[in-house]
Amino acid sequence: MKLGKTKLKRILSEETGIPIRDIAIYGRYENYGNKEQITIGSHTITAWNGKILISEPVIRENSDTITYRSHEIKRVP
Repeated sequence: MKLGKTKLKRILSEETGIPIRDIAIYGRYENYGNKEQITIGSHTITAWNGKILISEPVIRENSDTITYRSHEIKRVP
């Protein structure tokens, strides 16, 4: 599944609210053949084996630890 950098940036921006311009400047795009991902800060979007996954931090009150939540994007552009 080859989506490309532009589509991944657009999906990540829609899901997290991070402006596309910031993703283009500060994001890091990596392509590993059948897996491609963009990482900006602690947010990561990964397209792999026909799935699109977003991993983002979850900060809870009264806790000093940061956990990460991953969820699959159901729509495919």
